[in-house]
Amino acid sequence: MGHHHVTRTWNTTGCYSFEVGPVEILIHFTSWGYNDPGRTWGCPDDRYPPESSDERALHYAECVIMETGERIPLDDQVGADLFTWKEKEIYASPLDDDRDDDRD
Repeated sequence: MGHHHVTRTWNTTGCYSFEVGPVEILIHFTSWGYNDPGRTWGCPDDRYPPESSDERALHYAECVIMETGERIPLDDQVGADLFTWKEKEIYASPLDDDRDDDRD
């Protein structure tokens, strides 16, 4: 019989970046969610399919002048607009750390 293992992530951080001319735009975000492998063995009444959830939200955005390394915070509305524009890429970005809350 297999072992049921749900992995939850809470306030895990990530950063998506892209270059525009002489600056790099960094969109910092937080992520939370879970991954449940489901139960595909045992009594049919106890089985259910795998499922997962990953929610991401803007933490802040900034730009870096590549020539000097100067970091400039971006306005909250600009950050929100960038997050919306690059949402697909942000959701595909890896997270910065592995702070998982593992529960059976």
